[in-house]
Amino acid sequence: MTFMRASCGSATFNPKGSPRARRGVTRSAHFRLNVPCLARTLDELGLVYAYHAFCDEPFGNETQPKFFLYRFTQRPYHIDYCFIPKRWLPRLRSVTAGRHADWARWGDHMPLTVHLAG
Repeated sequence: MTFMRASCGSATFNPKGSPRARRGVTRSAHFRLNVPCLARTLDELGLVYAYHAFCDEPFGNETQPKFFLYRFTQRPYHIDYCFIPKRWLPRLRSVTAGRHADWARWGDHMPLTVHLAG
């Protein structure tokens, strides 16, 4: 039996209370400093973010939000991630985020579905 593993999780990269926040670094600057760095580091380890690989969107310019702060549609963010090994990319068939209208009643995080061919 073959087991496949992906690394999934949520990362806010929120500067509140961080040393960067105390130095006056804004949320957007903090995001630019951390998320691309994380992506480069994981790329060096052979992992890619399934959403960005499939949708061909750069970090910070995502069109499908995964989180709505306090469930408000006016507060969309992209903070939920699924990293997969690069060798799985040929098997990547789709990556979708749940719609706010369908999922907000259960929480502010929308499901992220990654479909890989068997």
